[in-house]
Amino acid sequence: MQQQRSRRALVSAVGSALVGSVLMLFAVSAPAIDFTLPSWDDEQIEGVLNTTITAGAAIRTQARSSKLVGKANNNPNVCGRIDVNGQQRINCQTCQGLFCEQSFPAQYLADARGQFLPNFDDGNLNDNKGDLVQAPLKITQDLSLKWGRTGLLRQAPVFL
Repeated sequence: MQQQRSRRALVSAVGSALVGSVLMLFAVSAPAIDFTLPSWDDEQIEGVLNTTITAGAAIRTQARSSKLVGKANNNPNVCGRIDVNGQQRINCQTCQGLFCEQSFPAQYLADARGQFLPNFDDGNLNDNKGDLVQAPLKITQDLSLKWGRTGLLRQAPVFL
């Protein structure tokens, strides 16, 4: 079983590297736009406009792990009311013992699978194996102006 997982991980890593290498073949560069503007004195204003487009993608390659999901999201009734033969019953006194010596409810919660806090498992709950989890597209324009010994550089990033 462990060998199968290792083999799958290796195949996934090699596949990802191969896809990345193929995508890099399609990377092309475009020249920047050079221009000159007239000025009120003898020197001209020289400018360069450069546009960079960056795109990427992230795909979840592993299945959801119940170890990374909060205990309450794995089993909503781990510390609450459960249905036993059609009757509501309190399960483990909501995971708190009634007396100092009573540790069974806390141990029941500790033994349940998953993380104690459900606050950080949204990524695990929302995305399944093979889902596209990120697809950023960024366009950055750089405008460089030079007039004599004075220069100006402005950048305008746009995230889509």
